Amino acid sequence: MNRTRSFAAYNKNADIRVLSSSGGIFYVLARRTILEKGVVFGAAFDHEGKVRHQACETTEELPIIMQSKYVQSAMHDTYRQVLMALKNNRKVLFCGTPCQVGGLISYLNLFLNGENWRERLVTIDFICHGVPSPLVWKRYLKEISGDRKATTINFRDKTNGWRDFSLKINFNDGTQYLESQKKDPYMRGFLENLYLRESCHECRFRGIERESDFTIADFWGVHEFLPDFFDDKGTSIVMTHNDRAVQLLNEVSDSLVICEIDSSIVEKTNSPIVRSVSMNARRDEFMKNMSTKNISETLKEYTSISFINRVKRRINKIIH
Repeated sequence: MNRTRSFAAYNKNADIRVLSSSGGIFYVLARRTILEKGVVFGAAFDHEGKVRHQACETTEELPIIMQSKYVQSAMHDTYRQVLMALKNNRKVLFCGTPCQVGGLISYLNLFLNGENWRERLVTIDFICHGVPSPLVWKRYLKEISGDRKATTINFRDKTNGWRDFSLKINFNDGTQYLESQKKDPYMRGFLENLYLRESCHECRFRGIERESDFTIADFWGVHEFLPDFFDDKGTSIVMTHNDRAVQLLNEVSDSLVICEIDSSIVEKTNSPIVRSVSMNARRDEFMKNMSTKNISETLKEYTSISFINRVKRRINKIIH
């Protein structure tokens, strides 16, 4: 088995970095695939604000599948599209959650068993906190929008910096919603595990070693472990899980500022890579009651209680 190697990296292109959730690594690998006449699959918002996987075949299309989407992505016939592209001898890059990558590989093994398809497929997953309910997002977006229509949605806007990222929604009437992840009710509910998919709390796809070729994530502890890489514009962790991934990363390294780090740092700064997050004790209560009231006010109510409980626990630790 190849040893997983870990790197800190960010894109030298400042514009691409601004468009990205963290360091802009996905874009470099995706662009390489497209320049080789391949096809890239990732999560995008549709015209209703729902998240679904879709294919991109030009560099101009890539921004729609960049950036994190904190909603469960519908796959529809994406696996079949990947299968057909590989059968047509095209190179494919697929980016998704660890379970989506695992599902894709299992699917392809059924239909391409014995064929040398892995050489044409690059898979990227990420360190996944958990997948939020599409229903909660649908109701929240509808409430925020009112009689307006959302034209662009960005869960990781960097207007106020990378670490204090914001939810930004532009509307068709020229107005805008912009709120820090610390204050936006939907983001607070997500970060407090209020409406993650139940299976996310016992995820079997966590771990340092992965089926994917690459794992990417935010390097949240970069200011402590590698201060020279921190400018609050976004720095990524890139993990390579096989020799081919190392080779691919070397081939695009001219576009990156990159430095190898010890994989133990990844676990220290991104614990969900190995441990499932705990279920919020009031999750079931929230999911049962959320349809009876204003969703924003309900979220504020439940996350405020969670915040108060966290403060109490911290005080108890200090006292005792």
